[in-house]
Amino acid sequence: MKPWSMVLLPLCLVACGSSHKPAAPLPPTPPAATYYVGTSQAFVGEQQVADSAVAVERLVSRGDRTIIERVAQAGDGHRPAAEYVVTMKVKGAAFTMTEASGAFTGDGQLSGPDWAWTAWQSTSKMPDGGVVTSSDTVTPTGLHVEKTYRGHGMELRMVEELQVVPEADYRQRRGEILSHALDG
Repeated sequence: MKPWSMVLLPLCLVACGSSHKPAAPLPPTPPAATYYVGTSQAFVGEQQVADSAVAVERLVSRGDRTIIERVAQAGDGHRPAAEYVVTMKVKGAAFTMTEASGAFTGDGQLSGPDWAWTAWQSTSKMPDGGVVTSSDTVTPTGLHVEKTYRGHGMELRMVEELQVVPEADYRQRRGEILSHALDG
């Protein structure tokens, strides 16, 4: 062993941050909340087959490394109003996701600055064997979402245009959407 290597190795270990201490946890911070309302339109081919209202609460928690979305969607004549709660566990620019009621599971990729992402793509697997691919993009005024469901020999395309709103507006719209779920 060369004499300089006996000095270089310990120096490199110190300089490169090698230690036995685990990485310090991120400081606790409250989740950053963004609220959206808008519409979701569904198409088979070029024919629009459904149109419904949507209200979304998106909580981004860097400390917990999670994104939680609470999505209330109005009924559209084909299905009743419903609310979905999706938890995304983030690792780097990737995430896995589960919906609380078991409606789907999936994974995806985030784009843009860490914890201030400007776009994300995901693939969800439904219990019926169907697959939904989704592309979400932050716009100057909100969120643009394009989804495609493939399963049971059909393809359904959904387009959502959502606007950022104050929390009170989100809560009001969510209440209106979910009150119709109780009517049926």
